[in-house]
Amino acid sequence: MTTLPFNEADFTADAYGHGPADKARVANQLVRLVRGNFRPTLFPGTLYQRLSLMFGHIAEYDRHGFYAVWLSSPAKRATWLRYVERGGAYGFHPEHRTDTWGDVERAFAAWVRDSGEAERQEALAASEVEVTERAELARLQGKYGS
Repeated sequence: MTTLPFNEADFTADAYGHGPADKARVANQLVRLVRGNFRPTLFPGTLYQRLSLMFGHIAEYDRHGFYAVWLSSPAKRATWLRYVERGGAYGFHPEHRTDTWGDVERAFAAWVRDSGEAERQEALAASEVEVTERAELARLQGKYGS
């Protein structure tokens, strides 16, 4: 098991009762989701609820809709990871003490940039396209000849 990158010291409490431990848990859940190749079992409702409020996301209706739009294929995963890398809402306003998880967004975005996961998903997506196109080429050659 690879060590998880985030701990309580990385985050601060928000004004709404979420402490550093809550934030570290969610950040590490996101890492486990990515490292686990986005298996649906690693995307529980509680993670969806938090993620739907981060990075400027809209809820995509429900957990299944969010997963279908952003996480259901290597191409979609690569798009989501690149979206995360670029940064999100980062709703941090220290004068109002309303960091509503901007610290987690920034930390996870940095982890994504350093992880190489976007590149890995892009390579998987390209491989899927090649397999599909080669199968179509073989079908058409069988139908019409070389």
